[in-house]
Formats: sequence, structure tokens, C-alpha cells
Amino acid sequence: MREHGQGQDRSQHSGGLARCLQITGYRPYHQPDGNYRAAERDCPPRRTLPSCHSAIMPLATTLRAGSRVLKGQRCLVGDACLTSRRKVVDELGFWRRSKPAASSARRGNGISARDRSVALGGDGQHISTGDYAVHQEINAELMLTLPPEAFRPVAEVDVPAQLSNLRPGYFVGRDDGLGEIDRAMRVSGERVVHAVYGLGGIGKSALAAHWASTRALCRVRVRWWIPAASEASLNTGLAGLAAALQPELAMLPTGILRERAIQWLGTHDDWLLVLDNVEDVAVVRALVGRTGGGSVLITSRRALGWHGTSSTQRLDAPAELDAAELFTAILNQHGRRDSQGADEVCAALGRLPLAVKQAASYCAATGTDPLQYLELLAQWPAEMFAASADGDAERTIARVWRITLNRLAENPDATVVLRILSWFAPEGIPRALLDRGSPDPALITAIGQLAAHSMIAQDLESLSVHPLVQAVARTPDLGDPHRQPGDIESARELATMCVEAAIPRDSHDPQLWPLWRKLLPHAEALIERADPATDTEYTAALLGRVGNYLHDQGAGKLAVERLTRAVDIMHRALPDSPYTLTFENSLAAAHVTAGNVAVGIALHQHTLTAQYQRNDDAAPAVLNSLNNLASALLAAHRFYEALPMFQEVLRVRKDSLPEDDPATLNSRNNLARTLSAVGEHDEAIRLFEVNLAARTRVHGPTHRMTFEALHNLGAALAESGENERALPLLEHAHQELGQLSEHHPDTLAAGNTLARCLLEIDPDRATALHEEILTSALTAHGPSHPLTVLFRHNLGCAYASNGHPSAALKQWETAYADAAETFSSDHPLMMTLTHHLTDARRNQNDKNS
Repeated sequence: MREHGQGQDRSQHSGGLARCLQITGYRPYHQPDGNYRAAERDCPPRRTLPSCHSAIMPLATTLRAGSRVLKGQRCLVGDACLTSRRKVVDELGFWRRSKPAASSARRGNGISARDRSVALGGDGQHISTGDYAVHQEINAELMLTLPPEAFRPVAEVDVPAQLSNLRPGYFVGRDDGLGEIDRAMRVSGERVVHAVYGLGGIGKSALAAHWASTRALCRVRVRWWIPAASEASLNTGLAGLAAALQPELAMLPTGILRERAIQWLGTHDDWLLVLDNVEDVAVVRALVGRTGGGSVLITSRRALGWHGTSSTQRLDAPAELDAAELFTAILNQHGRRDSQGADEVCAALGRLPLAVKQAASYCAATGTDPLQYLELLAQWPAEMFAASADGDAERTIARVWRITLNRLAENPDATVVLRILSWFAPEGIPRALLDRGSPDPALITAIGQLAAHSMIAQDLESLSVHPLVQAVARTPDLGDPHRQPGDIESARELATMCVEAAIPRDSHDPQLWPLWRKLLPHAEALIERADPATDTEYTAALLGRVGNYLHDQGAGKLAVERLTRAVDIMHRALPDSPYTLTFENSLAAAHVTAGNVAVGIALHQHTLTAQYQRNDDAAPAVLNSLNNLASALLAAHRFYEALPMFQEVLRVRKDSLPEDDPATLNSRNNLARTLSAVGEHDEAIRLFEVNLAARTRVHGPTHRMTFEALHNLGAALAESGENERALPLLEHAHQELGQLSEHHPDTLAAGNTLARCLLEIDPDRATALHEEILTSALTAHGPSHPLTVLFRHNLGCAYASNGHPSAALKQWETAYADAAETFSSDHPLMMTLTHHLTDARRNQNDKNS
């Protein structure tokens, strides 16, 4: 644009004319041909105007600042079409005076728009303004013709009946989520804003679409879905709403349509906006602040930032049946297919709807059945996480979460923390597992950002991560910058160090059992997920402590697995280390507890020989190995082999250790048990009494070790026939041990001993207690655990003593079948069961004959 006049350059861009008429309330008049006209360079051209001489229609106009009134013939002019230094148009469309040029200062402050009019005359080539003859050249690039209906006030625009662009897909279940939206949207007569947030792929969009298309149908006449991941997509969606409300405005630019849509929302209240996948809460807040009394339903991965803007609800994975129904429906969309294994696929995918749909679509498109998909998922996880049967690679779980992590790129600690968390159990991850009790600002920030994007959930003490997020995060993929193999391996090492440092060193102290129960699931998850080929000494230390705890809790088989892996690591890494023999010693004891007594004895003999070669006969390591071998022999009922070993260990320890040293007390207890087993009851009772007094002095009257000593004394008294003396001791020990841990082996053993003692005093109570103990053992350890087999055998004995031989036979048969899974045929309990079964069946045959 050029201005000519008195040698001065008066050109200046206006920048506000795109909205100067209808949007701001101006009412243009008809052109002589009966049409309104608009010039706008961003609209599809109806006519290309080659020059200013032919572009501008004849126009005679008077403009008054602030009046919102335009008189004369009017046109709707685009942003870059009319400029003037002297007169400019602001955002509201008002004409205002610009700063006068320096050469006109002599004429005072210039002439305001209130003092002079602006005239366009002739063929439109020049504009003259008051006392100053200013000639303007105006370029209009495009010309659009709008019908009169396009310029009705926004408040008067009628709503088409049930205007909606919703396209809901297949939907199942989610009654709780739908109900929560119902409650949030129940308010009428005022604006309601509600946000559904959660992990990417959890089904937020599907839930919102289903609610809006079904439960909002009778509430409002306009239901409009807008992708809102960016401000640009939000503006496009609003423009689409304005065009749907008034199709005759569809040719206007996005900015004008957006403003018109917001004005319409601000003057009506029978509408629902669904803003999908919102990333920037501030953008939504700005929009909501300008709307009227309608409803806004938001979906977002953002968990934070909604305070003061909307109510919120967190969406988690659907129920198992709903996930399986969704999978089956998609699988069978083109004909009935074999759905066996659908439940297992959904479980493996953590019931995440996006993953379920992805897997079902893959199976439907490729002819893969669910069980085959599980095999592919196990063998090729990275490929299956990224597999897309419909070609939409952006909607796979791997891609969806990569986009989220890309947004966290400014803080790389966030992705490191996520990779570490991926090695733990999904729920209840203690914060102390990461910060070791010393909060770190960088760690707190990283966790906060992950939670804000719904990649994790958090409360004051713990974190949780969806299992499929974990699976993807720890699956290497060279094409994903967040899943490089080296980074994942480093995260595994860090996770191992975190758990190894946090887990207690003592597995026997009941005060530490709550901490053990809190950390064990995460240690077990890490152990199960880590490739044994990558194990290090840290892994061995973790396996050793976990194995010892499991052994102490009676989980012999699992303890054997963990300790075997630890021993293998030590043989590879530190074959000559004394710690290697320590792990072997623990493994041997676990074999005995698991029922593999012969294996345990052989391994104990091996470690004892190795200890003799390294140390003198009185070395603590030698005495420990000798004591453990004797304990294995005692479990095998080889009492007379065990007796001299226990006597030797106690003699040396009494000479070299204090009287109340824990090792000395342990040796005295073992010797007393062996003496009781061989019939030396008086000496056994004396040693147990000495030990009880010592345990009370060392640990106090309420310690677990004191109650165990009390139980052992009561058992020895009952074994010697002194039931009256034994009964109160056994009742007290059973009650106190039960308060420490209901299902601990020591508690169950104390209850079993009490029931046996009651058998001669109160048979009915004894039988009921035996039944109770068996139920607890089945709950805690399963049917084939050595203790469970023993307790079932003893229940059979109680039935037989009470005159119920058929019930006794049934228990012994079940016990024998369960024991065959654990014990060898020469195990003492197997031999006892064989004897009872033979006698019971013979008696039954004699009775029948």
C-alpha cells in the first residue's frame, strides 16, 4: 500500500479489519446489487482481482470512532486489504487516530475522527481526509459474497435440532465411570466443566464419546466433539462448530469462525462440548471463561492443574469381563472366531482398552488366535507393542506413550525413573525404594511430572504403574529413543541396587516382617523379569536375602529357586569366596524345608567338607555347617547321627562364646529337641527350661524367640506325658505367636502341638483345632507343602482317635497324594502315611467282610 500527499509517507498497517463488521456488531448495508461483499485473502477465491483500479467497488462512507455505526455502502474487508497511517482499526473494529506525522505537528494535535470524515470517491483510487489530501491505494486480493442471513446477531442464531458430530465406537461396561460423569454433569442452569484423566490408552475418549452420545442426548441440543491436543486443533474444532451452526459462514477464515463459535457458546446454554486429549489446561481455562451455561467434558492425560477449572475423575482399567467382551467383539466383527485365550491376552495387557483393541484387531486381521498372540507377545514384545493391523501406527500403545515421553524430554530424569519403576511390581511401590528415605528434589520433580501426565499414580507413601506401561518401558526398541537397550539395562541395575539396599538383612525379626511384606513383591517382580544372564553380585545378595526370608516363612520350594540362582551367580562371579559357601548352606537348609531332605543332607555334607578345608575345627563357619547338617539329619529322623554333632557344637560354643550368645542358645535348643526325640525327656526338659530363662533375659518376655522356647518346653512336656503342665504353656505360646503372624510356620506348629496335647483331654476341641490349623496351612502354603501334609496327617489321626475311621482314611489318602508331589518315597512322613493307609484299608476290608 502506498500513500501520497505533501511528500509524506503515511502508510501504516491496520491489523484489525478482519472482524470489524459482523463480529464486533457493525451492521453493513446492502450493495446496489443486493449482496453483502467481503474481501479476504485466506478464503477460496471466487474472483481474482488484478489491480486496485478494478478491485475496489465505489464506496461513499462516513466513519465515527467508538460509535459502532457505519453509514453508507459497506464491504467486509480482510486484514491486509486496507491500511492508513492516519486512520487504523483496533481489535474491536473502532476507528482511532494514529500518531500524526512530524511534518503535520505545526497544525496542532491533528484532526481526530470526530472532527473529520473519511471519503472514498470516484473509482476508488483515492481517499481524501479532511484538511489533508491523502491519497491511498488499496489492494483487495479476493472478493467473497455473503448472503444476508450470515449477518444475524449470534444470539439470534437458532440451533439445528440435535446438532452433533459424535461418532462413538463399540463400547462395553464402565458403569462406574459413566455414573461418575452423570453425577458431575447433573447441575443445570450453570456452566459445568468436568475432566476425565488417566493413562494414554485407558479408554477416556471412548468413555466420553459413549456418555455424550447416549446419556447427554436428552439434556442438550448441541453435542460437539473437538480434538484439543493443541490450541490449533481446538480453534479448528470451534470453527467447525460455527460452520455447522451457520453453514453459510463456512468460507470465512478459522479465526473469525472461532470467535463466532465462542460468542454463540456464551449466549446459549443447551450445548455440550467434548474436548478430547487436552494437553494445556490454560488453553481450556481461557475458553471456558468465555462460555455461557453449557457443559464441557474434557479428556486428558494431565492429572494436575484442573483446580479452579473443573471437577475431575481418574479412569483406571476396565473390569476383566468387560475387557474380554471388548476383545471378543472386535475379534468376531467379520465372523465368529475361536476366542479361547482372550482372558489371558487381556490379563497380559493389563486390560488396557487401547492394547486390547490393538491385539484383537491384529488377531482379526491376521487370522491369529489369542493363544498364538500370547506366544508372539512373549517372543517378540517390541514388535507386538508396535504392531498395527489397520495401518494406524500412531494409535499403538508404543507410539502413544512415546508421544507422552517426548513431552517430558526437558526432564530426562522422568524417563529414567519410569524405566526403574518398570522392574517392580505395578502396585504399592514405596517411595523409600527410590529415595532410600532421603527425599531428592530432582526425584520428586520427575515423579511429579510422570504423575501429571498419568504415566504413574502416586499417593503420600507409594507409586503405581500400569503393568503394560512397565512392559513397554523395559522392552528394548532401537527405534524408540526412550527404550534404548543400554538405558534399560542400566535401569535394571539401578532397580536391583535400590531393592537390595532397602530390603532388611534380618529375616527372623517379626518387627521387620511388615517391611518384608511391603518390599517382597517388588523384589520378586525384579527377580522374575530380569534375565539370569545379566545377574550380578547385587542380584546374588538380593536373591540370598529373599531366599532366606522365604525359607523362614515356610516357602521352601520358592526359597530353593531363589537360592539356587544365587549360588549359580556366586560360582560364576566369586567361586572362591566364603560367601559362596554361605549361600550353599542356605540352599541346603531350604531343600530340607521343601521336603528334599536327602538333597539337603548331601549339600550340607559338601559345604562342611569345604569349610574344614578352609578353617580349623572350632571356626564359626565350621560349627554353623556342622549344626546345619545335624538339623537336616534330625528332620530325616536320623536322630542318633544328629545327637553327637549337636553335642559337639554346643560344647565348643559354650567354651568360646558367652552363655547367652544366640548361637549357644540355638545349639542348646537343637540338642534338647534331639534328646526328646530319642526318649531322654528329663534332660531335654532341663535344657529347654534353661533356654527359656535365657531367651527371656536376652529378648524379653514378649519376643518371638521367647515364645518359641516356651512352645518347645511345652512340646517336650507333652511328649513325656505331662499334658497338664504342658497345656497352659502351649496355649500361651500359640496365642502370642498367632498375634505376630497368623500363618507363620511357628504359629501353625504351635497350634498343631496344642491340638495333639488336647487330644487326650478334650478330643472335640482337639479335632476342631486340627481342622483350623489345616485350613490356615492350605491358605498360606497350599496342599503339597510339607507342613500342610503333616497337619492333614495329624487331622486324620484325630479322626481315627475319635472313632471316625472313614474320615481318617480320606484325610490320609489326600495327604499321601499331596506328599507324593514333594517327598521321596523314603521320607519319614511318606513312610508313616503308608503305614496308616495300610492299616486303615485293612480294617475297612475286615469290617466290610
